[in-house]
Amino acid sequence: MSQIHFILQGKGGVGKTLVSSIFAQHHKSSGKKILCLDTDPVNASFAGFKSLEVRPVQILQGSTIDPRQFDDLMEILLNAEVDVVVDTGASTFLPLTSYLEETDAISVLMAAGKQVLLHVVNHGTDHRATVLQRLNELGVKTFPQDLVIWLWERK
Repeated sequence: MSQIHFILQGKGGVGKTLVSSIFAQHHKSSGKKILCLDTDPVNASFAGFKSLEVRPVQILQGSTIDPRQFDDLMEILLNAEVDVVVDTGASTFLPLTSYLEETDAISVLMAAGKQVLLHVVNHGTDHRATVLQRLNELGVKTFPQDLVIWLWERK
């Protein structure tokens, strides 16, 4: 069973790309293959990691995020035979989570034998509550599998 790791947060600069690169580097150093995807239309930092062979996923139609472009992402995820890391941008958080809910994409991925893990990266401020509230609004039916919270504490 392959795993799909969505790295999510509605705020920029909290470490989504760091978490994505940690997963990818760990897989590579363990001799495992991994597919790395970057859906950030504004700051595709993960795609800059040439040694990780990150593939950008185009979700812009002109200068606007087109949620239907996530259909291409789903096709990639459904056909992947290895674990996948999806680094999302802050600007993709709401459109992507809405797409996952509206299309019941998590259930589709699970039915295809994928384990879906949502990694929420937070830095201990009010943004944590906002993201968790958004995920809660989407409901348990949308995210029935694993939810991992990465909390960077500020002192």
